[in-house]
Amino acid sequence: MNTAERIYTEVKRLPEEQAAKVLDFIHTLETHDESAHAAKAAMAALLAHPAPLKEGETLPMKRNDLYDRPNLR
Repeated sequence: MNTAERIYTEVKRLPEEQAAKVLDFIHTLETHDESAHAAKAAMAALLAHPAPLKEGETLPMKRNDLYDRPNLR
């Protein structure tokens, strides 16, 4: 018996209200997985093709630059 069949067997025994909660939980898992996948895909796209700098903009500071600022000396 595979996992889906085992879940079906268990859910059949539950009262309707609890079975509905199981279904809601399944939908929550699906939504979480889809949104996590979408967020990862968006981040990968952004990293692959960052927005070009506007005139006068500079890249963010590098880690070492953070520790070598005049006001910290």
